[in-house]
Amino acid sequence: MGRAIGLNEPVVVSSDGRVRWLTPTILDGFCKQFVRYFPFDEQYCPLKFYSWNYDVKKLMLSGNDRNMLSNYTESGTWAIMDIIKKEHTTKKDNIAKATVTFVVRIQRKVFYYFVYLIAPCVLTAILATLIFYLPAASGERMVVGCTILLALSVFFLLATNYIPETSEHVPLVGRYYSMVIVEICIALVCTAWVLRYHYRNPAMGKIPRWIRVYIFGYISKLVRIKVPEEMLAKNTPVDEGGQEFFSPTPVSLN
Repeated sequence: MGRAIGLNEPVVVSSDGRVRWLTPTILDGFCKQFVRYFPFDEQYCPLKFYSWNYDVKKLMLSGNDRNMLSNYTESGTWAIMDIIKKEHTTKKDNIAKATVTFVVRIQRKVFYYFVYLIAPCVLTAILATLIFYLPAASGERMVVGCTILLALSVFFLLATNYIPETSEHVPLVGRYYSMVIVEICIALVCTAWVLRYHYRNPAMGKIPRWIRVYIFGYISKLVRIKVPEEMLAKNTPVDEGGQEFFSPTPVSLN
């Protein structure tokens, strides 16, 4: 859609039959957005011009793509990367009509979305890994985990105000927020499991042997914690013939 704002501008007629009408016009274009990689997305907006009343024999259209951005005002959201001009014919009711199409390639500027959407989520995800560094006796592990989950949920609600509303594709930033929420939920489940055995009542029996072997033999190596020799000797599994399945070795902190 468009509207001319200079209808009183004169028409220039050349001797070779060319007619030029230089009048300012405001055009409103609508482009379908592809938001799968939001906010790192690029959009292609085609602007097609052709006559509804005259065929290619009566009216020829040509586009001039030189100095198109001479009066362009820089946008804070989008950056124009390229403008491609295509001259072709369009058939409408079996009538060929001259057509000029300008394809505008624009790219979204990421810095604003990085500061307000991506950076807070990354920092929150890093804080989620610190839950396991709190002493179990402090009693604050679950509180910190729930607080981080609540903060991320608030950021996710704010992010929905910036994400384009569409059901065709899930934006990249939306998938990232969802994965971080799942990560924090898994961390809370693991924390609850650890606290259950930390505060286990001795009257309920000993901790299962496979759990002790798994923690002292594998998890200790992963987090690089040295396990006392006497604890390793008590938790080395043996088969029916008396042979050890594995003999974990202590790992010192570097």
